[in-house]
Amino acid sequence: MKYLISIIIVLLFFVSSHSQISIGPTHFGKEKEFENNELEVFKNTTTIFVLPNTVDQDTYNSILSKYWDVTPFEIVKPEDFKIEDYYMGKYSFAHLLYQSTQNVGQIFAIDIYTYNESLASELSSEKKISEKKKKKILRKNKLRIARINLFPTYDFFLNLAEMNSSGKIDESDILNYMYNNDSMHNFSSGLFQNYIQTINNKIINNETYWAYETDYSEELSALKENILYVPKYIETEHSGKQIYDKAEKRFESFDEVISKYGYNYKIIDDDILSEKILKGEEFYYLTFYRMGWAQKFISITNSKTGKVIYRHYIPNAASTLRLKQRHFETLNESIEKN
Repeated sequence: MKYLISIIIVLLFFVSSHSQISIGPTHFGKEKEFENNELEVFKNTTTIFVLPNTVDQDTYNSILSKYWDVTPFEIVKPEDFKIEDYYMGKYSFAHLLYQSTQNVGQIFAIDIYTYNESLASELSSEKKISEKKKKKILRKNKLRIARINLFPTYDFFLNLAEMNSSGKIDESDILNYMYNNDSMHNFSSGLFQNYIQTINNKIINNETYWAYETDYSEELSALKENILYVPKYIETEHSGKQIYDKAEKRFESFDEVISKYGYNYKIIDDDILSEKILKGEEFYYLTFYRMGWAQKFISITNSKTGKVIYRHYIPNAASTLRLKQRHFETLNESIEKN
């Protein structure tokens, strides 16, 4: 068991941290605007969605038909998807990403991107191309558009560690697990709908959405009169086992933390929250995202529009593992200013 915990600690330590949604030509480092005709290239593609099997295809189709009109789209099952089948056409992609790099760390996400229009001619001009050169051409031509960052559960890392202990796992093993298991705190059909609404609307308006921001809109004042729904996973994650518990010997209970919120709130099961979003009900809900050692991202979303009305980024230097009373005191202050 100690061996497994050691593996999990290594996995968690090198997980990259970003806000839940990032829209732009880069998703870490310094903020950048889209250049030249990058978004126009994307808008002239058909987007191939390859999404977790934990939600049925009909639900995905219903969501995308209603809220994704920036490009035509097709939904392909993970087991049927071969990206090389699409290199010669005008396609973009939205599929699960697992990536581990020395500089960035581990990334778990839904990655949305396309390629330069010159990709097909570059690949076809090569009579015989090595995998190394092919990867270089793909990397050079890739246009990053957006990313939905995912928050793995504790069990996800535990299961990966167990898989690794019985034989070294690779990227395809991790992606296969992600596609076929409910292993992310911040992914459900309802949350996916709100992510899609935000990404679609901002791309249509040629807007970027930088990950590392703390801000809020005037709509936040609605919380003076409306209930803030808190997904059950936030309470469960706060109170549950953490790999780094020894580094955080004393932490405030969730009841102590949430008691500092100065307005009405209600804890709601994740599935019920998702159903309410899909039904088109309008309310406000909290999401919490943490990766790596302790970077945290807190946000509040309008369930009907998908608009994020509050974002609070807490970097490592100012952070601990769990939510603190002061985070809700900061939220109170922001509400009161409106």
